[in-house]
Amino acid sequence: MPKPPRRYDIDWLRTLAVLFLVLFHVIQVFDPFETARIKNVDKVPLAGYVVKSAWVWFMPLFFFVSGFSTKFALDFRSFGRYAKERLKRLGIPLLFGLLLFILPATHYSNIHLNGYSGSFLNSFKLFLNVETTSLGLGYNLFKISSGIYDGQFSPGHLWFIFYLLIMSLLSIPFFKYLRREKGQLQIKTLASLNSKLVLLWPVVPLILAQLLPDLVGRNPVYFLVFFILGYIFALDKRFEEALIKHKLLVGLLGPGLLLLAMIPIIYGIPLVGGLLWLYRYFIFTFVAWFCVLFILWLGKRFLNTSSPALRFLGPASYPIYLIHYPFQVIASFYIVQLNWGILAKFLTILALTFSGTILTYLIAKQIRPLHTIFGIKTPRPRTVK
Repeated sequence: MPKPPRRYDIDWLRTLAVLFLVLFHVIQVFDPFETARIKNVDKVPLAGYVVKSAWVWFMPLFFFVSGFSTKFALDFRSFGRYAKERLKRLGIPLLFGLLLFILPATHYSNIHLNGYSGSFLNSFKLFLNVETTSLGLGYNLFKISSGIYDGQFSPGHLWFIFYLLIMSLLSIPFFKYLRREKGQLQIKTLASLNSKLVLLWPVVPLILAQLLPDLVGRNPVYFLVFFILGYIFALDKRFEEALIKHKLLVGLLGPGLLLLAMIPIIYGIPLVGGLLWLYRYFIFTFVAWFCVLFILWLGKRFLNTSSPALRFLGPASYPIYLIHYPFQVIASFYIVQLNWGILAKFLTILALTFSGTILTYLIAKQIRPLHTIFGIKTPRPRTVK
C-alpha cells in the first residue's frame, strides 16, 4: 500500500507546540499568579494571563496531535510493533529522563524555594525517597503533585510522556475496533452528520471526562479523550472538511470565547461556587476543543509544506521537549538573582535555555548509544539495490 502524502502541517503543529512549551516555561518565571516554582522578584501580570489562557488549550493540543499522528503510524505498523515502539520511544526516555532532566530541576528548585543547602548527592537520595499519598480512593499514588519544588520525586514535565505511553497502550484495543468493519461504519456515521454537529459532538465526551476527579492534579481521562479524538479525526477527511467549512465559527467559539472568558481573570473577579464550576467543566472545556480545532485549521491552511527549518526542528522536537527543562530551571535560578530589568532577564533565560538544549541535542545526536535516551530517531541504513 503506497504511503499517502505526508502531513507536514501535523509535523509543524507538533514542532511549534514544543517550541512554545519552552517559551511557556520561561514566561512562568514572571507569572504573578503561581508561586510554586523559581520566580523573578518582579512579576508581569501579562505573563500570568498568557499562562492561564494557554493552559486551557495547550496540553489538549499536544494530546490531540499525538492521537492524530497515531493513525498514520498504525497505517504501516502492526499493533504489536506499534506497542514495542511506544515502549522504547517513550518508556526509555521517561526512565532515564527522571534522573537526567528532572533531578537537576528539583535540586535547584528546592534551593530557591526552600533554602535547601544540601549537596546534589543528597538531593539524589531525597529524590529517590518516594512517598505515597492517599487520595481516599482505596489506593495510593506517588506523591508527584509538588515534588519538583521540594526536592522529592516528581515526573516534572515528563508527566506528558508518562500519560502518552499509558494512553498509547491502553487505546490499542479501541483502535483495533475502529479499523474493523463495524468500527469503520460508526466512524462513517459520525463523519456524515450535519457538518456543525461533526464539530460539536466531541464536546459531550470531553465535558463528561472533565466531571471525573483529578488524579494528583490532572485529569487523565480528559486528556485521553483528546488523544482518541485526534485519532478519530484523522480517520475520515470529512471531519476536516467540516472544519474548513466552519472555520470562522470555530474561531469565534475557540480563541474568541477564550478572550471573553479571560475577562473575569483579568479584572480579578473571583471564580467561586457555581461560576467556578461553570468555567472549569463547561466554558474552558468548550474553548479548549474549539481552540484545538482552530489551530488544526491554521496548520492545514498555512503550514502544510516542508522547509529546511522543519527538516531540522521536526526530528529535534521530541529531544527538545525532553532536554529543555533543566536548562530553563538552572538558567532561571541564576538570572533571577541579578539586578537586571525584566526584559533582559527574560531574553537571557530564553537564550540560555534554547542554546543549552540545542547544543545538548546536537552532541547527543553524534553519540549513537544516547539516541534512545534522548528521543533521537536513528536513521535506518540505506539498502543498496
